[in-house]
Amino acid sequence: NGTRSALALTRRLLVPGVAVGLASGLGALVCAPLIPFLVGDDYRPAVDTIRLLAAMPAIRAVQYLMGNCLSVSGLQHWRLSLTFAAGLLNFGLNVVLLPNGTWRTAVGTTLASEIFLTVALATVAVAWVRRQPVVAGPRTPKEATA
Repeated sequence: NGTRSALALTRRLLVPGVAVGLASGLGALVCAPLIPFLVGDDYRPAVDTIRLLAAMPAIRAVQYLMGNCLSVSGLQHWRLSLTFAAGLLNFGLNVVLLPNGTWRTAVGTTLASEIFLTVALATVAVAWVRRQPVVAGPRTPKEATA
């Protein structure tokens, strides 16, 4: 089954993908205090923003892998629908929370909608695989040519 194979590949790529995302986030955390020295003191408030968004590369790594798993499995409509739903969630949270919030509120709504999208994509991919029948194929190369 194509979806099962795509999910198996996605699972193998998750650890290195998340590791790169975490390393990128750690790099952002470590380098964020350098921003005012590189581009000027007017950008000092960006340091906290960068720190709060440091988890985003790891979140996105999972998101891209799960989204690509759906796309190569012919489930692009699910990926598109869930991305649209996450956008609506972000918009709704911003409409409700930002009038009395701060930039930290905007960061929180962004992280919430990105985490929602990541979990939703993974849930659909795993659920779809579980619905598919297991097709027994050849177990060895010799069986494949017989």
